[in-house]
Amino acid sequence: MVDLGSIWKINGIVTQGAPEEDAWVTSYRLQFSDTNHNDWSYYMAPSGPVDFIGNFDRYTISEGMLRQPITARWIRTRFKIVDERFYFQTKFSDQNYHL
Repeated sequence: MVDLGSIWKINGIVTQGAPEEDAWVTSYRLQFSDTNHNDWSYYMAPSGPVDFIGNFDRYTISEGMLRQPITARWIRTRFKIVDERFYFQTKFSDQNYHL
Protein backbone atom coordinates (compact mmCIF):
# COMPACT_ATOMS: atom_id res chain seq x y z
CA MET A 1 0.00 0.00 0.00
CA VAL A 2 1.22 3.48 -0.85
CA ASP A 3 0.00 6.54 1.04
CA LEU A 4 0.42 9.54 -1.27
CA GLY A 5 -0.14 11.94 1.65
CA SER A 6 -2.99 13.80 -0.06
CA ILE A 7 -5.43 13.16 -2.89
CA TRP A 8 -3.78 13.01 -6.32
CA LYS A 9 -5.06 12.53 -9.85
CA ILE A 10 -3.38 9.35 -11.16
CA ASN A 11 -3.06 8.66 -14.90
CA GLY A 12 -0.98 5.47 -14.88
CA ILE A 13 1.34 3.07 -13.12
CA VAL A 14 4.88 2.18 -14.19
CA THR A 15 6.50 -1.05 -12.99
CA GLN A 16 9.86 -2.81 -13.18
CA GLY A 17 11.32 -5.99 -11.75
CA ALA A 18 14.36 -6.31 -9.52
CA PRO A 19 17.40 -4.81 -11.27
CA GLU A 20 19.87 -7.11 -9.48
CA GLU A 21 18.11 -10.49 -9.90
CA ASP A 22 15.55 -12.37 -11.97
CA ALA A 23 12.39 -11.47 -10.03
CA TRP A 24 9.27 -9.67 -11.28
CA VAL A 25 5.45 -9.59 -11.29
CA THR A 26 3.76 -10.45 -14.60
CA SER A 27 0.16 -9.39 -13.87
CA TYR A 28 -1.61 -7.31 -11.23
CA ARG A 29 -4.76 -5.40 -10.38
CA LEU A 30 -4.90 -1.86 -9.02
CA GLN A 31 -6.92 -0.79 -5.99
CA PHE A 32 -7.34 2.75 -4.72
CA SER A 33 -9.10 4.83 -2.09
CA ASP A 34 -9.57 8.52 -1.52
CA THR A 35 -11.53 8.22 1.75
CA ASN A 36 -9.52 5.87 3.98
CA HIS A 37 -7.13 2.96 3.74
CA ASN A 38 -9.89 0.44 4.60
CA ASP A 39 -12.31 1.35 1.77
CA TRP A 40 -10.84 0.00 -1.50
CA SER A 41 -12.12 0.09 -5.10
CA TYR A 42 -10.63 -1.86 -7.99
CA TYR A 43 -9.76 0.03 -11.16
CA MET A 44 -12.57 -1.27 -13.39
CA ALA A 45 -13.49 -1.86 -17.01
CA PRO A 46 -17.10 -2.56 -18.02
CA SER A 47 -16.33 -6.30 -17.81
CA GLY A 48 -14.77 -6.16 -14.32
CA PRO A 49 -11.43 -5.38 -12.65
CA VAL A 50 -8.63 -4.52 -15.08
CA ASP A 51 -5.73 -6.98 -15.26
CA PHE A 52 -2.61 -4.93 -15.90
CA ILE A 53 0.35 -6.49 -17.70
CA GLY A 54 3.44 -6.38 -15.53
CA ASN A 55 6.97 -7.36 -16.45
CA PHE A 56 8.57 -10.34 -18.18
CA ASP A 57 12.15 -9.72 -17.14
CA ARG A 58 14.08 -7.58 -14.71
CA TYR A 59 15.13 -4.92 -17.20
CA THR A 60 12.04 -3.69 -19.03
CA ILE A 61 9.66 -1.06 -17.76
CA SER A 62 5.93 -1.67 -18.13
CA GLU A 63 3.53 1.26 -18.38
CA GLY A 64 -0.09 0.74 -17.36
CA MET A 65 -1.87 3.87 -18.51
CA LEU A 66 -5.38 4.42 -17.15
CA ARG A 67 -8.12 5.08 -19.71
CA GLN A 68 -9.99 6.95 -17.00
CA PRO A 69 -7.75 8.71 -14.46
CA ILE A 70 -8.49 8.13 -10.78
CA THR A 71 -8.25 10.34 -7.73
CA ALA A 72 -6.70 8.63 -4.75
CA ARG A 73 -4.69 9.06 -1.60
CA TRP A 74 -4.03 5.34 -1.08
CA ILE A 75 -3.04 2.89 -3.82
CA ARG A 76 -2.21 -0.79 -3.67
CA THR A 77 -1.56 -3.55 -6.14
CA ARG A 78 -2.88 -7.09 -6.05
CA PHE A 79 -0.47 -9.51 -7.71
CA LYS A 80 -2.11 -12.10 -9.94
CA ILE A 81 0.82 -14.01 -11.40
CA VAL A 82 4.25 -13.91 -9.85
CA ASP A 83 7.59 -15.49 -10.56
CA GLU A 84 8.82 -17.87 -7.86
CA ARG A 85 10.76 -14.99 -6.33
CA PHE A 86 9.05 -11.73 -7.13
CA TYR A 87 9.97 -8.09 -6.82
CA PHE A 88 7.83 -5.10 -7.66
CA GLN A 89 8.87 -1.48 -7.88
CA THR A 90 6.40 1.10 -9.05
CA LYS A 91 5.92 4.74 -9.85
CA PHE A 92 2.55 6.40 -10.32
CA SER A 93 2.01 8.81 -13.17
CA ASP A 94 0.30 12.10 -12.43
CA GLN A 95 0.06 15.49 -14.04
CA ASN A 96 2.41 17.10 -11.51
CA TYR A 97 -0.35 18.45 -9.31
CA HIS A 98 -2.55 17.19 -6.53
CA LEU A 99 -6.21 17.82 -5.83
